[in-house]
Amino acid sequence: MKKLIYLLFTILCFSSVNLTPKEKNFIETHQNIKCVTTGKWAPFTYYHNGVLQGIAIDYWRLISSKINLKYYCYINPNWNSVLEEIKNKRKDVTPISAITPKRKKYALFSKPYATFQYVIVTKNTVSFIPSLKFLKDKKIALSKKYTIMEIIKNKYPYLAIIPTKSIEESLEKVKKGEAFATITLSPVASYYLSKYKFGNLKISGITPFSYKARIMIRKDYAELLSIINKAIMNISEKEKINIYKKWVYNKNFDNEEMFKRILWISIGIILILTAYILYQTNVIKNKIEENLKLLHFATHDKLTGLYNRHILDYNLKQHINEYRRYKAPFSVIFMDIDDFKKINDTYGHEFGDYVLSEISKIIKNCVRQSDIVGRWGGEEFMIILPNTKLEEAVKVALKLKSKIETHNFRQTHITCSFGVATFNNENTDTAFIKKVDEKLYLAKSKGKNRVEY
Repeated sequence: MKKLIYLLFTILCFSSVNLTPKEKNFIETHQNIKCVTTGKWAPFTYYHNGVLQGIAIDYWRLISSKINLKYYCYINPNWNSVLEEIKNKRKDVTPISAITPKRKKYALFSKPYATFQYVIVTKNTVSFIPSLKFLKDKKIALSKKYTIMEIIKNKYPYLAIIPTKSIEESLEKVKKGEAFATITLSPVASYYLSKYKFGNLKISGITPFSYKARIMIRKDYAELLSIINKAIMNISEKEKINIYKKWVYNKNFDNEEMFKRILWISIGIILILTAYILYQTNVIKNKIEENLKLLHFATHDKLTGLYNRHILDYNLKQHINEYRRYKAPFSVIFMDIDDFKKINDTYGHEFGDYVLSEISKIIKNCVRQSDIVGRWGGEEFMIILPNTKLEEAVKVALKLKSKIETHNFRQTHITCSFGVATFNNENTDTAFIKKVDEKLYLAKSKGKNRVEY
């Protein structure tokens, strides 16, 4: 009877995708696939109002549903840390990536599930640009984080490129006239031109380059690659159109397919893109600005720019769940500024805010990119150190203690006390936090400027 029930369940689950017995066994024995992304690449994958969403996330959910793949998505602070997680097999997949020779050494890549065109963004006073050759002797702002910079440098070495840290910075330079144009993916251009009110910018042309969105998979999961490829081949045109409409049509962006058809049936050089319909009234403007502020305030501490307690709680639960499933070790450092009330009373709250900001900078300079740093509350900070045992965490705390006590704070000598603990099977969620907190207070009671663990 049990075998019959399992057989029926298997038929129902895999009816849409034809899997081999080996592939079905992989799905059955890997019930908690670990997905990882930055949550900072809108509109492909981004964290908004407490929800991970975007084009790549919708495709990943669709693909997973077709093969009955159970997963959990983790949010990492930056793209380099995502790559490290896949490279070191701490995570299994990331929902969107391009193939590069370096990444192929440690990861597998699915068939492309979608293709997006790179477009040229300029001020809206610029006419249609039929070719990148027309940008000769013009300054082009390009983000260093994306592969398009290397593509443009190799194919068009005569273009004057201004490197930037992000697409927002590139658009800002075009807006201010510091650059003539920037190049980015069409959905990204749509998102930022509508969300961030770059009212004097528009898309003025397309490039011959496109981005093939693929799922990147850890190197040793060849069976999962085969399964995902079958699911991608099973995606219908209607499903693709629905995702495209959700994230592009509804974002005030021109129909990309229609744009291509116009190019095909035209003589290829005369095409004027219509300006975007942007919000005009002060009421809508205020609402957009309010939503942007709410998004930032929901995840970051206003004074220090570090993660707030909500995000710390979220990441702490993630790492506790990961430990219970996979025994992945992690440690936590609680730190508190010694005699902070006295500092405020003596030098004023403005100097106290300065101290908090300086210590935040010291912490960020002393930890790894994969570590999660936040302001727990008041003068308390928390650092979550993934894949870190107690001895290593204590070394980090001692390094921070030394850096802070020798730092020039202009008017006074500042020290901090530290509590350190590593999660284990004996802890509950609340008991673990209590344990780290007790170590911090022990450091305080023993004279401060100490590390207790």
